[in-house]
Amino acid sequence: MLVHPKQLKTGCLLLSDVMGKTIHPIVPKETVIQPIHIKVLNQFQIKEVDVAPKLATGEVFDPNAVSEEQENDTIGKMQHFLTLYNDCIDKTKKLFDRLRNRVPLNIFEIREYLLPLLKESEHMPEIIFQLHRYVKVEDYPFHQSIDIAIVSEIIAKKMNFSQGDQIQIALAAYLSNCGLANIEEDVIFKKGAFTEDEYNEIKKHPIHSYRMIESISMLKYEAKIAVLQHHERLDGSGYPFGLKADKIHQYSKIIAVSEAFIAMTSDRTYREKRSPYQVLEELLTDSFGKLDMEVIHTLARSLSSFSVGTKVKLSNGNIGEIVYVDEKNLTRPIVRLSENDSIIVLKDNKEVYIEQILYGVD
Repeated sequence: MLVHPKQLKTGCLLLSDVMGKTIHPIVPKETVIQPIHIKVLNQFQIKEVDVAPKLATGEVFDPNAVSEEQENDTIGKMQHFLTLYNDCIDKTKKLFDRLRNRVPLNIFEIREYLLPLLKESEHMPEIIFQLHRYVKVEDYPFHQSIDIAIVSEIIAKKMNFSQGDQIQIALAAYLSNCGLANIEEDVIFKKGAFTEDEYNEIKKHPIHSYRMIESISMLKYEAKIAVLQHHERLDGSGYPFGLKADKIHQYSKIIAVSEAFIAMTSDRTYREKRSPYQVLEELLTDSFGKLDMEVIHTLARSLSSFSVGTKVKLSNGNIGEIVYVDEKNLTRPIVRLSENDSIIVLKDNKEVYIEQILYGVD
């Protein structure tokens, strides 16, 4: 049977050689799988391996069974992440209060609470498809700052930026909306559409943000430019300067995609949150000419974290698990329904989509 390396357990018997970009197998056939083999297969990003239906001990192998140890480990990681995340929310609220009172930014303090959260996120990149579940509508601006930083850092890592650049991009993302502190709270937290005057005021926030961080020596010039440009669009339709593609820094393009993704998946006072899968489909089809498609495709490829065996909830209420992921249709895998073991091919059922990934703790 074909399974993803994440589904393997000690004692699985390999039926075929596992090949990579090498002459010799990464792991040869007839190997009895040990923890080191699973680690190697994941490091080489192997998508599936062929194993026997029984373990070397003769016990039937169920690839979809999750051990108590694995479940406890997953829950523990998620709880630790949420502890760090909630602490960042509290610290970000206090940051905005200080900025409203014209207290200068303390970049050392920000790094102290933000970087541990980013480090934790690196070990669970799939968290970017869960962030919307924890957003409180009344605290959206604070969640937004943190969530954009997490998504931007993960995208930057997948695009092979250096670790130093990843941190700079994440800090720029986190600080990109700090200028909102200069705008009346009644406007920022307004329920309903902005008036023209209010929207014009909102469009000034990248400049306000830039002014707050321009003298911070620990931020690279590129990071400061990204703060200023994060609402610019490739076709010149963005703000504050209406810059076009060749004038927009790559850092800015990453933050722009991250912010669009977070905004579209989060509950807002004027709009309900939407499935990350839905949002990615829309970004892939409707953002050409406005947002950088390489960055969007990089974000979409993060869905490969959710492979065969991942439990999901569909928009029609059904629960199932992913049994096949097509690289050309990452947002629409094949799902086996838990209720009756029937198969649904999402790319052929456009009215149904993945609403939620059943991961971690609820």
